[in-house]
Amino acid sequence: MKPSLAGTISASASQCQGKPRRRDARAGWWVSGGTQSITLASWRSDIEILRVSGTSRPNSVAGAIAALLRTAGEVEVQAIGPHAVNQAVKAIAISRSYIEAEGLGLHTVPSFVKLELHDEERTAVRFLIESFTLAGEEGTRTSLAE
Repeated sequence: MKPSLAGTISASASQCQGKPRRRDARAGWWVSGGTQSITLASWRSDIEILRVSGTSRPNSVAGAIAALLRTAGEVEVQAIGPHAVNQAVKAIAISRSYIEAEGLGLHTVPSFVKLELHDEERTAVRFLIESFTLAGEEGTRTSLAE
């Protein structure tokens, strides 16, 4: 398994692009408020992970999702617990409206993933989100999976 690289970005869509990333030395797994923790997935090194907590702001997370869908075409969102899953689902719905103006849509594949946090195993809900070009839209990004 590859080691995880961690960093932080601002979670608004306009600020996500081009921000330098730094090593995240925090002991906790969750980041709430205006920033979200970004790591490279250990099971797939080319996709970024947004980890959402129950106190994460859906609009901020949605901006980060939209920015990553515009630049990379896909993103993974992880959440542990019912409140975090609720915030993640709201963020995904909001991000859809953010990318529609550029002729992009999204589809989501939910699944479960086991994570080790502070020497204990936890089950998280994982949402793999991919963008695609809406019908009739020319010159926009297509899904990496297609």
